[in-house]
Amino acid sequence: MSMQVPLIRGGWPAILSVLENVEIDKSFAPFVTWCRMRGIKISIVSDGLDRVISHLLERESIKIDHVLGQSSG
Repeated sequence: MSMQVPLIRGGWPAILSVLENVEIDKSFAPFVTWCRMRGIKISIVSDGLDRVISHLLERESIKIDHVLGQSSG
């Protein structure tokens, strides 16, 4: 998938346009809250989609500890 994203013509603005139609599973935010209440840290590991994941989480005001992927080292 990380190799497919660069194929979207128009760069990051075009990717943002596509992401407008992407929804995070509705159970994820309550899961994050449940983890926070128990002191559990949350990390998401991706294969180069960390910028996309970070954007979606920020858009939904979901705060996690780390998003790890190829572009984040």
